[in-house]
Amino acid sequence: MRKTVKEESAEIKSESEEKIDTKEEINEVVEKKESDLSIPQTHFSLGNQAFYDEHDYSKAIEEFKQAIKEEGDELRHLKAVYMLGESYAKLGKLKDAIKTFETISKNYQKHYLRDSARRRIQRLTEILAIRK
Repeated sequence: MRKTVKEESAEIKSESEEKIDTKEEINEVVEKKESDLSIPQTHFSLGNQAFYDEHDYSKAIEEFKQAIKEEGDELRHLKAVYMLGESYAKLGKLKDAIKTFETISKNYQKHYLRDSARRRIQRLTEILAIRK
């Protein structure tokens, strides 16, 4: 259950043993504590934000490329590769998207995203054939 601002302020006040009298001081302390809990932005999260929230697929491509270079977590690395492919597809760069999905299909044979990547390859290949 989430605490109220008053409860949070009382807890902070008792922990720090500082005198907090005004509403402004209480808000400052609460804001500082909330900012301490914020999640750091990664290239993966920035790529997702660009893709889903902003629909800026060029920016998403740049962020996902950077995430692929830097991401140590294998699952997030693989998801960044997958989302890079989706970003290319959204921009109509179907050959780049197919190449990206092929990377997943070849290199991650036991991962659940492999099947999704194979379906995307098939669908994007069909779209390319229709366009010719």
